[in-house]
Amino acid sequence: TVTKPNKPLIYKKNISVLENYFKTNKVPVIQDILNSIATEKKVSIKESTEKKLENGEKNEEITFKIIDESLGVEMKKNLKIIREVRFMEEEVLNNWLEDFEELSKFKKWNIKQQYQALELLVKDPLVNSIFTLESFDQIKNVIRRQILRKTDSNLIHSKLTKIKQGEYVYIREYLGEIKKLVDQYAAFESISKIEYNRKLKECFYHGLGFNTRIRVAEKTNGALEEILDYLEKIEDNLILEIEKFKNQSKKSIVNDKYDFINNKWCSHCKNNTHTTKTCYFLNREREKNSDRSNRNKFKEEKSCIMVEKKAKTLELRIKGKIKEEEVNIMIDTGASRNFIDKKLVEKINLNEFETEPLEILTANGGYVKLTKKTTLSLTICGLERKFTVDFYILDKCVEEVIIGNEFIFNNNAILDFNRNVLKIQDEEVRILKENSILEEDLDRMFFEKLGLIKSEDNESKQEVVRKIQEYKVINNSFTNMKIEPVKLKTSTEKIELSRKKSYIVPNKYLQKAQEELTRLCKEGIIVESEVCYVSPAFFIEKKNLDLRLVIDYRNLNQYIIDECYDIPKIFENLMMMGTNEYYTTIDLKNGFNQIPIEEKSQELTGFMIMNKTYKYVRVPFGIRSGPKIFQKTISRILEGIENCFVYIDDIIIFNKTLEEHNKVILRVLERLKLHEVKINFEKSSFYNREIKLLGYLVSKQGIQADKKYLQNITLNSVPKTKRQVQKIIGIINWYRRFLKNISEKLSPITDLLKGEKFVWKNLHTEIINDIKKEINESSRLKFPNFKKKFILETDASKLGIGAVLYQEDGVIGYFSKKLNSTEQNYSIVEKELFAMVKALMFFKDIVQGYFIEIYTDNRNCVLENNKFTSRIERWKILLNDFNFEIKSIKGEKNNIADALSRNCLITEVKRNTLKEKFIEKVQDCMIDGMKLDTGSEKIKLKQNKEEEFLFFVHEISGHAGIITNYYNLKDFFEIKNLLSKLTKITNECELCIKGKHYNKKIVNKCVLTAKNPFERVSTDIFGPFNLDEYNHEKSSESGYFITLTDIYTRITWVKFVLNITAEDLIKTVKEWIIRFKKPEIMIMDNGVQYTSKKFKEFLGKMNIECRYIPKYTPSSNGVSERLNIAISEVLRMNKGKSISQVVKVIRHKLNENHHTTIHCTPRALLTGEHFYDPRCKKRIFTRKCVNNENQLIKIAPGEKVYLKNMIGNKLDDKFLGPYTILESGKKGLWYKLDNNEWVHLKNLKY
Repeated sequence: TVTKPNKPLIYKKNISVLENYFKTNKVPVIQDILNSIATEKKVSIKESTEKKLENGEKNEEITFKIIDESLGVEMKKNLKIIREVRFMEEEVLNNWLEDFEELSKFKKWNIKQQYQALELLVKDPLVNSIFTLESFDQIKNVIRRQILRKTDSNLIHSKLTKIKQGEYVYIREYLGEIKKLVDQYAAFESISKIEYNRKLKECFYHGLGFNTRIRVAEKTNGALEEILDYLEKIEDNLILEIEKFKNQSKKSIVNDKYDFINNKWCSHCKNNTHTTKTCYFLNREREKNSDRSNRNKFKEEKSCIMVEKKAKTLELRIKGKIKEEEVNIMIDTGASRNFIDKKLVEKINLNEFETEPLEILTANGGYVKLTKKTTLSLTICGLERKFTVDFYILDKCVEEVIIGNEFIFNNNAILDFNRNVLKIQDEEVRILKENSILEEDLDRMFFEKLGLIKSEDNESKQEVVRKIQEYKVINNSFTNMKIEPVKLKTSTEKIELSRKKSYIVPNKYLQKAQEELTRLCKEGIIVESEVCYVSPAFFIEKKNLDLRLVIDYRNLNQYIIDECYDIPKIFENLMMMGTNEYYTTIDLKNGFNQIPIEEKSQELTGFMIMNKTYKYVRVPFGIRSGPKIFQKTISRILEGIENCFVYIDDIIIFNKTLEEHNKVILRVLERLKLHEVKINFEKSSFYNREIKLLGYLVSKQGIQADKKYLQNITLNSVPKTKRQVQKIIGIINWYRRFLKNISEKLSPITDLLKGEKFVWKNLHTEIINDIKKEINESSRLKFPNFKKKFILETDASKLGIGAVLYQEDGVIGYFSKKLNSTEQNYSIVEKELFAMVKALMFFKDIVQGYFIEIYTDNRNCVLENNKFTSRIERWKILLNDFNFEIKSIKGEKNNIADALSRNCLITEVKRNTLKEKFIEKVQDCMIDGMKLDTGSEKIKLKQNKEEEFLFFVHEISGHAGIITNYYNLKDFFEIKNLLSKLTKITNECELCIKGKHYNKKIVNKCVLTAKNPFERVSTDIFGPFNLDEYNHEKSSESGYFITLTDIYTRITWVKFVLNITAEDLIKTVKEWIIRFKKPEIMIMDNGVQYTSKKFKEFLGKMNIECRYIPKYTPSSNGVSERLNIAISEVLRMNKGKSISQVVKVIRHKLNENHHTTIHCTPRALLTGEHFYDPRCKKRIFTRKCVNNENQLIKIAPGEKVYLKNMIGNKLDDKFLGPYTILESGKKGLWYKLDNNEWVHLKNLKY
């Protein structure tokens, strides 16, 4: 027991006094919190207990005894000595700090004594940095920051922005969650108490619901605690109202459990006084007449403050003026201050001044510090008074001006959402919600587009703007085109339309439907009339929630004769546009509804809806000849205008110079105005360098596919019907002009449509994903230059033909076709000529009349021979329409077309890029003059390339072992001392040293055997493992691998899944059966998925015997357990890659590498093909079993070793180091490392 000295001592002297005390009393000196003697009470210090843990660290604890002499009570408090703060868990550190603070308060330590205590308890350099701090709160923040260095501050910000009041029951719970995160932020940023309180209040307001904010506004600038008390009172009142309502209506707001009494329970009233059926009949009339929304008024909500329906955020805007400059103003009730955009301040030269820094939390979770402010006079359009407002200047503000709660409170403003107005005193102004745009704004936005016109042609620009302004004035007055009414031609005079039941308009849309019919009648598109022919009609809802009238003219269209006019081919016309600088698209409003119909034809367009009959007086949508009538009409109106292309209701203007472009625009506008054609200026676009038209992007550089349609190809679920498969093929065919060999690649998909049933496999999914990737990476096609020659390269393969048309500027287009069963029987010469004919016919609109050089890799196609089959003679006649010359080139030079026709077989649809890389490496490393097709001779490598090649093989084999790679290569390559060189490379590989297991071999292990392939299959589940370290599209924390291995051949199938269920196992087993063969016996462990009733029933139906290994003996299924080790190694060495890539590496490592048990690769034993044979020779290996005996190896002092990592998760490095051996034990089992630890041999890798 030590008492406090009478005189205060300096800290260092105090330590020396205590050390002398311990020496004289023969007590071991402990660096403890001994200087806590500053209190008046007596303190007893007990020696800390020390335990040796398995990892060799010491667990030191200080036990404090505090004796209260007045009460005679003895208390104990244990505190652990901290070695390194940064390696502690955050929760453990927080608990330790709370314990320390509790002890400090009990003993009444001052700040100096706390410093002394911390220096003795915290054995970390960190303690040296805290002696300048003024309070224990600051000390806690410094210590916490060592942990929070691992946390990104932006992550804390994003968490703060995501906290919403509606997710918590009470307001105090909501504030408590915010306080936790603000504490973390404060510890990270070392902010003051004032900044801490301000940030807490700011984050509190940020997540409040809208109605709660209004209640908070009633307290104006009250303190946070006052606001909380006020909101809690509202909570209490609301809860009382709910309870009162529950008692009145006998309804339970909370989902009570069913309480059956006498077998009675009403699910409607939530009580047991009667049954639901009885309640229904008794209250039938009440249910019919009552307003459902009123009955659900008090439905359960999480937040007791306000019942709010979560909806899309409203953006509230008004118009205003600053210094006669018109500005857009956003009303943001979530902002506490007012803000103005920096660009606007610079534009109108507002005075700026420095102010106290304000740090605001933005919507994206980041913090912005504002230091400048401005005061200005603001006028709101519609209000007479002017407002003097302070604004913080914000760079890249979302709107020119934002007014927040500061403005609303200071001016007693009221937001009336029922009437959609902002009320300030006795004045009101209309609020523009979300996408509401005033008519004058449309004009301003439209003419802003014209600002893209270059300033050098100002006169032409002004002329175009003036014409557009004039057109806009009279545009709405146009009703129908000034042309002769068109006639709908029918195949017979007597039309018999079968009477169809009219569609019922849902009650929800009755009012909107009536408004739409009234509008169509007012605009003269339809009229109410008694007609002989009536078709059914209905409404569909558009994206903007308006209704569109749709008529079902299918019966009538059987009698309508289509117009004798062709709609142009969009792609061919786009190719004719050439390399132009300027593009303009004009969209015609209401399309067909602008063309008048003669009176007799109007009788055919009748329809019935909402118990009334109408007829069209203009061409309706859905009529058979409508598109061609409209195309013909607009084409004739614009006939004679060059560089102008019409595609139904779109007019495309394209020119190389701005002056020419202006002239064409003016001519087009004059023609349209003359015939009173209505233009949709909102969808029209002028003076673009690139336009988007019907799925194509057109610019000076060429034509490119619009990728937005790719989102329609989703394979979240497997296609189950042919219709779904046809939809996928249809979307892909849209991009076929931009893709090489698309017919060939789609061959396995299109084959699914032939039979009555189809089975969608993983192969088909991979094909679609590869095509999507190719579309995303597709290049832009070039416009043809008719002053240069065209080059066409063609080629044919077993299942398809392909061609590419290009010039020296680049590729113009691709062509490919899958051969049918008859065409596949053509001879090689016929296939090559067939490819030429089909390619020329495909590109006929571009190349006909111009000279074409055709290249083929078949000399017999040069047409020099006079003897041909009748089929080729017919093709020669077709080729007479073209001016061409056929040239022969070697096959290896015909790369482009050859790539379009190859790779058709289903088993080779996906290119084996890994195999190609291997062959390229072999060709690069083998000696000069040697070829891969020189019989059975082993391949010789250059001596200076041997090590490079062996390291490459080591990597692509998935870091396979020495023996594995030795047998992979020895039969195909002649490398001197191959085994020793592989040993050196493998032992020096740092990834292998740190990532692989190092197990001692045990003689006479129990081995599973089988007599025939696929007789016995072993299965197991690997996981879970963390997905954060791998690229994966779906959001999930963990994943699993299901493995199936044939005991005889050791061929393995690996499947990645997010969750492990019996359904996943069944799907994987089915894939195995489809890919390989049904097993007779399946060996597995006792996991719940394997022992489930569903999985057992499946195996029973398939006549597969299931055998479970004994519990807690995983070695009984050693085949699958060994695979798990290999999978762990691959996962460790491929962090950062996608899961699909990892699965490929795992499958390659397990199936394509030499297996020491069967003495060959599993694939070679199954198919006879060896991956590492560049010539792909087939070999069958005999199996040998070799028992390796353990040999004890002694390690000499000074050698480098790696130490087994005893802690960490599954995917951490298995070994740490390297370390140096200092000395060894007598028997060579224990070794001392340079970290002064003795380690057993079994925990070392050497």
